[in-house]
Amino acid sequence: IFSLVYGEEAFQDLYIHELTHDMRHAAGFPCH
Repeated sequence: IFSLVYGEEAFQDLYIHELTHDMRHAAGFPCH
C-alpha cells in the first residue's frame, strides 16, 4: 500500500511539474 500511495504522489508531483514547466515556456521563461 505504501508503494501505491507513493507512486500516486510521485505521479501528481510529476504532473504538476510538467504543467508549470509548460506554462513557463508559454510565458517565455527560459527552461533552466
